[in-house]
Amino acid sequence: KQWYQRRVPITVGHLDFLEKLDEQQNNLDKLANCFLTKDSEEGFKLYDEYCRKVPESLELVNELLLDQTRKQFIVNCQMHLQHFFPLTEFLHRPIQRVLKYPLLLRDLQRHTNGTKYSSVVDNALDTITEVAVRINKVKRVQELYSKELVGWQGDHLLEYGILKLEDHFKVNGSKDNRYVFLFDSLLMITKPLKEGKYQYKSHLLSNEIAMTENVKGEMDSKFELINFNNKKEKSTDCDSALIPLL
Repeated sequence: KQWYQRRVPITVGHLDFLEKLDEQQNNLDKLANCFLTKDSEEGFKLYDEYCRKVPESLELVNELLLDQTRKQFIVNCQMHLQHFFPLTEFLHRPIQRVLKYPLLLRDLQRHTNGTKYSSVVDNALDTITEVAVRINKVKRVQELYSKELVGWQGDHLLEYGILKLEDHFKVNGSKDNRYVFLFDSLLMITKPLKEGKYQYKSHLLSNEIAMTENVKGEMDSKFELINFNNKKEKSTDCDSALIPLL
């Protein structure tokens, strides 16, 4: 029931959207406008939340499949419908589908460049690209949390908002480079390991730190983070791209 409740809004929304696309397939500006309506905007927001819930849903489905009676029932349904992919595969389908829309619109953009349709197609592409970027950021955080991060004992990283930046940097007193993950409300410091993994070292909450770029006697690339909780200052070398985001 829980899996069904998560899947149905996406399915219904997509079927409605697909019907609108089919109706306008011979009218390029109206087809592109399908991506710009208020209903479509609200529908695309469902994908953000759906993507966040996929790991939990996969775990639920795998748990259900441990029951042989339920497993056989699902297999029988799949055979009857001639759906031979694993049930878990269908959980990924909505995300895979929405990530193909930018490809569709880029192709449409190439064929409408310089025509009266180009403006609305460009706007539609911008809109769906933003959706794809948000989804890919969520997928990146899920991958980091479930496969790459070692030693983190806190909440799921999605609880700290969007991943805004990740990059190498240096910390005073450490001979090795550190790797930083900057979220909306969290700055996480890790040590790069082999095979693409990261050892958690420390973290700072965004609402508990301040930053100054005026570090006495140091180069322009150095700044200090001040933690209000313990009053300790950390002097840090980092790419300047990080500074405006802290």
